[in-house]
Amino acid sequence: EIGHPENANSTLRLIIVTLSLTFIAISTHGASRQSRAFKRLLRREANKLNETLTRSTRQERELSRVLGSIDVGVVRLSADGEILEANKTYRDLYDIDPDDPAFAPRSVEYDGFEGSPLSNARRPLTRARRGEQFEDERTWLFTTDWEWRALAVTSLRLPNDHGLTSGEYLLIAHDITAMISAERARA
Repeated sequence: EIGHPENANSTLRLIIVTLSLTFIAISTHGASRQSRAFKRLLRREANKLNETLTRSTRQERELSRVLGSIDVGVVRLSADGEILEANKTYRDLYDIDPDDPAFAPRSVEYDGFEGSPLSNARRPLTRARRGEQFEDERTWLFTTDWEWRALAVTSLRLPNDHGLTSGEYLLIAHDITAMISAERARA
């Protein structure tokens, strides 16, 4: 009988257990749906990240290909002065071993033809690494082949619209030896 206290307690317990199990089932179902939605979101974000990485890698390869194909020495520097890349022309001008992690030039920079060697602080690469910008500064380079090369050197900060990290710099060394020789021949 329902009026009996033992039956009433059993019925109440049954209702509480049923409600508890229902609450657990609803919570589990909601969490499961939320988990599936979160997994879908993670998959979409992972795909977007992968596409961005692929595009960035492709742009990086294209930039390296372009820098490698020009006859002007170019060094790309991070905002904190780390050398990200130096093209073959720059490495050849300065006689830098491509496998040298110190990026040590064997050619020596001078303040003029047969002038004084530049101190480390006055070297264009050191100045560019500090974030200095300058344009067409003349530097003389005495190479390991015992030749004098005249360079017009520029350091510039890249704008943020190239898909590169903000604050990157380019150091550009243009060999103007032939132009200087022609000017001297005319004089």
